[in-house]
Amino acid sequence: MGMKEQDGINLINKVIANENLWNAYEKVKSNKGAPGVDGITVYQLKSHMEKYLQPLKQKLMEGTYQPQPVKRVAIPKPDGSKRYLGIPCVLDRVVQQAILQVIEPIIDPYFSENSFGFRKGKNAHQAIKLAVRYLKD
Repeated sequence: MGMKEQDGINLINKVIANENLWNAYEKVKSNKGAPGVDGITVYQLKSHMEKYLQPLKQKLMEGTYQPQPVKRVAIPKPDGSKRYLGIPCVLDRVVQQAILQVIEPIIDPYFSENSFGFRKGKNAHQAIKLAVRYLKD
């Protein structure tokens, strides 16, 4: 099942649609989270998007959009060691969310029903419950 160039253009047009980008903004804003390397917070994001929406859409359309480097933050663990967390810039999170909103409904039906990672309505607790049920069986 190959993808034609026209399919790719249709997908990117859905990604860069104003409604999709602003829905992605709302999702990122509601998730809150720390700013990335550029220091822009979710509270500054709306004015940043309003200012750069057209250039952002153009770069996404042309395939020239470049995400910012991910900010690496150390989170202390109870045993004294550290866990490292990558924090993307808020605008990059909007782009990721906008893409997800378009492709998730297309690709999700093809995933196994036993696939639980990073899927809407599925979580690790459900995977553990299923594994326990398999063990009992």
